[in-house]
Amino acid sequence: MNGDLFLSKQRELLKYLRADAGCRLGESAVCSRKVHTVDPYRPEVVTIISNADAGQVFYRRRRPREIVHVDIFHSVGHVRPQPIAQAVKRGLERYGQTLGALIGYGQAQSRYQLAHYFDVQTGLGGGRVTGSQQYGQKETVKKAHLNHVHLTGKLPDGDLAAIFFVVTAVEQAIIKQGLELRCIEQIQHETSRLGNQAEDMSTYTAFTDSFLREQATALGENQAYAYELTALADIMENLDDLAELSQIMQEVKSSGRPPYNNRFPHYPREARLLDAWTKLEGYGLIEKHLGHYRLTEAGLELNRRLLYNARELEAELRQQSLLLSLHRTSSLGSYGPTSRRDTVRRGVTRRIVVPEQGDHLAVGPTVINALVCRSQEDNWLIRQSDLRFEKRRGRTGIDICLLIDASASMLGKRMKAAKNLAEQLVQNSRDRISVITFQEQAVKVVVPFTRNRLQIRQCLETIKPGGLTPLAAGLRKAAEHVRSHCRRPGLLLLITDGIPTLGEKQADPLRDALEAALDFRETTRFHLCCVGLQPNHNILRRVAETADGSLHIIDELNTASLLHIAESERSRAWQKV
Repeated sequence: MNGDLFLSKQRELLKYLRADAGCRLGESAVCSRKVHTVDPYRPEVVTIISNADAGQVFYRRRRPREIVHVDIFHSVGHVRPQPIAQAVKRGLERYGQTLGALIGYGQAQSRYQLAHYFDVQTGLGGGRVTGSQQYGQKETVKKAHLNHVHLTGKLPDGDLAAIFFVVTAVEQAIIKQGLELRCIEQIQHETSRLGNQAEDMSTYTAFTDSFLREQATALGENQAYAYELTALADIMENLDDLAELSQIMQEVKSSGRPPYNNRFPHYPREARLLDAWTKLEGYGLIEKHLGHYRLTEAGLELNRRLLYNARELEAELRQQSLLLSLHRTSSLGSYGPTSRRDTVRRGVTRRIVVPEQGDHLAVGPTVINALVCRSQEDNWLIRQSDLRFEKRRGRTGIDICLLIDASASMLGKRMKAAKNLAEQLVQNSRDRISVITFQEQAVKVVVPFTRNRLQIRQCLETIKPGGLTPLAAGLRKAAEHVRSHCRRPGLLLLITDGIPTLGEKQADPLRDALEAALDFRETTRFHLCCVGLQPNHNILRRVAETADGSLHIIDELNTASLLHIAESERSRAWQKV
């Protein structure tokens, strides 16, 4: 179907939605403004609960008929939410382009912002389309979405044609992940006696970064508090500190104007502030009133906390960021060798499993060891040699060096995420942290090994991304740095969004980077972990293999993903300490 046909189908779809009914979009998708259910014994039949509004059930919205609900069915399997979110954005972009040809691109420009008001959920998690998709991790929710992709969006009636573009893009993304689309043979409508209480989705929606929730106060006290911290942590991805957020909110309160310049939306500072502003509005902390912006009731409360309890709020944010990173393990993609957490950290000690006498019997490792040793025997018994014990050892931390790509492509959110990682590591561990940046203009040690948080923050402020990507020079500088300042094994975390584009000793940047990786392996006792994006995984895999290191491929560089990777890779480095 082409774009013109999609636009012509909008009136037909609107007829179904106004009648509180649903319909198929193609063979695999079902669309309505209601809750959908599927009987596992009849998966080809989708039931639409006519008196259960999707916005009211999923997001506790006051008014009905505001949220469009789309389910796209596929063969049972795990669909990664990040590619689905990218597909939604592509679909909305194509809708904007098609509409622009008819009404003018200036008027159609606002349609690109619709992506902020779409959520996705798959069998591996989800969240806001423009967010990290690290939410929706409740096991029962993930299990319920193993056979379909769930989409919800806030769309006015005049933009319903966007649904067709989105569904087409998402179906292609599902097929690309190796799953088949499943045909829906029948749609039936039923009325529930419970109405909008037919399904309790409060746990599902409490800890998400969605902009579709209207009332955080509809949650329980503890859930509302967690929702507020989650929103605040998301906003801080785009700001330097709480002082900058407080300054923005004070400006809104006094002048009613946004903090960015509309004439330069692509400048790094303006883009960063625009993203933060979008989140403030999306989370319901600011609103437009009579042509000016003002703080909502929730915004006024947050502003008060920023003025009088900033230190306590900062401590709560650090704890929230750590908890989120520890609970988002299944949604991170990885390639090549992966880390296994063989140690469990508690305070200043760690527990390791040993064959000799220890503090406590390790039941699990003991049974597994016995099974492995005598798997072919009909009747096996646990013998003395099978016993494994937990033993506590003191932990003083390790040395972690962040090798950060500071080329031009790292401007904005990506560099902000890398900087946040350095601060989070020193706040939540006993490790010494160092930061090295590499870019066309210079490769330099920005932060020497230290645990001084203020020093780290001041040094990070000097990083100005720009130029090409001299990966080989960065690896050689890192090798020299750790050899000079570290006497024990540690972790080098390479963070890059691109490929080597500038050689140091050879004309071929990739070959030069591989030689530098080999030199790093042979001359240091550090474990190298490469973190990069999907388009460049082949090159980073070769670098990681050459250095006998590990590789993590993620869909976007954000603080939560980087913090989780650093946490898991610590375990590997600790084994060498």
